[in-house]
Amino acid sequence: MATKLSREEKKRLVEYLKTLKRINVAALQKQLEKCARNCESKVLRRLNGVSVTLRNVKVKDALEVERHHRPHIRTLLSDIDKLHKNELKLQASVYEQK
Repeated sequence: MATKLSREEKKRLVEYLKTLKRINVAALQKQLEKCARNCESKVLRRLNGVSVTLRNVKVKDALEVERHHRPHIRTLLSDIDKLHKNELKLQASVYEQK
């Protein structure tokens, strides 16, 4: 059976629960910040492993090259350049036909 609590006991219980809530929120925020730092360090570590010349390559372009043949890192930039030149030629020929 539930016991009746006095007004003072209710106040102390509410204060205790609020304090417990603040402690839990602080612990969760600390855990969140730690997770964010870990994720950021992993991304930076992987980014530093990527060649500087490949950092400006758009994923869209890399996927388009991959549709045509299996790309290799050493030829990816030249393949993307060829892709862009062909697209420009195709666009120019479309305008000439009109």
